[in-house]
Amino acid sequence: MDAEAAIEAQKNSWTAWLMSPIFKKAEDTEEEKARKDRWRQESRIEKDMKERRLALKKADLKREQSLLGKAKEEIDAADLADEGKIQMLQAKIRAREAWERQEREKAEREREKAERERMAKIWKQQQAQREQREKEAAEALRKKLAEQRAAEQKRQEEATRKWQEMINNETKRYEGSTRQPYTSPCRHDGWWSKVQGRTACPKCYEIWTYLLQCPGCTMKACPKCQATIRPRLSRRTTRTYRSTPSYVRSPPPPDPYYDDF
Repeated sequence: MDAEAAIEAQKNSWTAWLMSPIFKKAEDTEEEKARKDRWRQESRIEKDMKERRLALKKADLKREQSLLGKAKEEIDAADLADEGKIQMLQAKIRAREAWERQEREKAEREREKAERERMAKIWKQQQAQREQREKEAAEALRKKLAEQRAAEQKRQEEATRKWQEMINNETKRYEGSTRQPYTSPCRHDGWWSKVQGRTACPKCYEIWTYLLQCPGCTMKACPKCQATIRPRLSRRTTRTYRSTPSYVRSPPPPDPYYDDF
């Protein structure tokens, strides 16, 4: 069929028409004409069938393209919906992570606060214990000092009492013997040293925190009685001391406890 169509196309071409006067063929027979008519009809029918098949294929192609477009639109819509769902899920995940992070930070802050409160409570307890120990130590020290002061006062009172008894006994003994004033060969001159200690003066019986002791006879007396016992130097004696040669012993330094009554 293709070869015959090519031959027929060649016959009907411009070249065949121009060359027809030169190469004119003989007239076709009836049988040839009938054959050619059948060929043309068959060609037309075949052409129509091909056109119908082509139209059907185009329709199928158009329908497939339409279905493909719809499918693409549906896929795009599904992708858009899935993208929206994905974004929603991501937003939920971010919100969940932010909430969990806030909860962790809150728990951490509460834990740190509880730890600070626990440490502050421990510090307060330790501070209270230290203060209690210091208070107890201060109270014990106060009691100890009070006991020591009481013991010292008791000892001093006992010593004073014994000293007073001794003085009273000596006084009674001296008064009951000859009733003559006791005279000592010591002049009670020189530097009287200080003897520390709370005691009573053997002369006036007054309580003093210290007494003065004579360097010659070890007599003890308070500063007042020492002023009456110790001899006073006159101006002439002072001038005599001033004119005494260098090999003679110089008088002792002035007594700071001497009071001129």
